Amino acid sequence: MNPNFEREFARQFNAQLQKVFDSVYSRRAGQAVGEVKAALKREAGRIGLTLDDAKLTEFATAISAGTRLKVRAA
Repeated sequence: MNPNFEREFARQFNAQLQKVFDSVYSRRAGQAVGEVKAALKREAGRIGLTLDDAKLTEFATAISAGTRLKVRAA
């Protein structure tokens, strides 16, 4: 097994999540929170990620307000 598996997995996951945020931001920034939230849910689902309603609302509110989200390593 690759000794760097966890680190590499996290890096790839974070890159995919960043693509979701960037995609939704570029198409939905400034739109109503509900529209942004639906787009986030749809795009996250495409990479197999299910976000709880509170996180979806938090992220959608930020994007709706014009804030570009950045994924940071934990």
